[in-house]
Parts: sequence; C-alpha cells; structure tokens
Amino acid sequence: MTTPSTPAPKRCLRRAHHQRGAVLVTGLVTMTVITLIVVASFSGATASVKAVNNTVARDEALASAATALEQVVGSDFTLTTEAQEIQVDLDNDDTNDYTVVVERPVCVKAADGGSSDDNLSSSSLPATGSYYSTTWDIKATVTDTRSGATVEVHDGVMVQMTQTDKEAACGA
Repeated sequence: MTTPSTPAPKRCLRRAHHQRGAVLVTGLVTMTVITLIVVASFSGATASVKAVNNTVARDEALASAATALEQVVGSDFTLTTEAQEIQVDLDNDDTNDYTVVVERPVCVKAADGGSSDDNLSSSSLPATGSYYSTTWDIKATVTDTRSGATVEVHDGVMVQMTQTDKEAACGA
C-alpha cells in the first residue's frame, strides 16, 4: 500500500528540474543588464573627463593669450609693423606649451582728446599742445603645441598720442 506522501517528492523534483533553466536565464539576463549599465557608466565618465580636459586646455590657452598681450601692451606696440610670435611656458618646465601669434596692432579710431594742459596724468605727452585718444585692436591667436587647437582673442587698448605720433601710427 502506498502512502499519500509518495507522489509529492516526484512533483518537487519536476518543479526543481523546470526551475533550473529559469534561474539560468534570469541570471544571464541580470548579468547582461548589469554589464550594459557598467559600460554606459564608463562611457559617460570618459566623456566627462574629455570635457574637463578641453575646458582646462581652453583656459590655459586664454591665460597664454593674456600673458602675450600683456607683454605686447607693455611695449611701445604702436610702432610695431609686423606680427610677433611669442612662446609661452605656463608650467615652467622649460617646454613651450603654447605658441601665441600677436598680429600687428591696428589703430581702429583716433579722436581729438583735447589739450595736454587738461590731462595732468599723462606723463608721456608734452606739457602743452593737443593730443589724440587712439583706440587699438590687438589680435592674438593661440595654438596648443600638443593638440593643435587654437583660440583667438582680441584686446582693445586706448593710447593717448601727440598729433605727430598719431599721424605716424594711425595715418592722417
């Protein structure tokens, strides 16, 4: 005589046999989803690092342009007749990081500024006589020597000049 408990183990074995395949498929699908999430995270992180590096390179290029423009403006740039190439080493490792080409400054505007008697702060003008307020555009193009990327910067400078200097630099 059989007891009612005998058929139960056969049913459990059948269910366990069917579940083994389901667990395998579920595990593979889960592993695939996790792998896709990890790959997407790495791709996003790589894009973020590239964006940060590009921003740093741009900021360094702008700093190089500012350095070169300060050097040019600090000289008597109104007499400059040709472009200047200035090498900039930002990190002081004796290797030029950026090449800055400063174009010949262009006199954009010259207006009668009155007489130098009215302007006591200008020591470069003669004690008496008229002077001109001249406006200059100085263009600097920065090239990263490693990547070849370029940035263009314009700087406006106002200079007070005598009529003779104004005519020589800006024309009549």
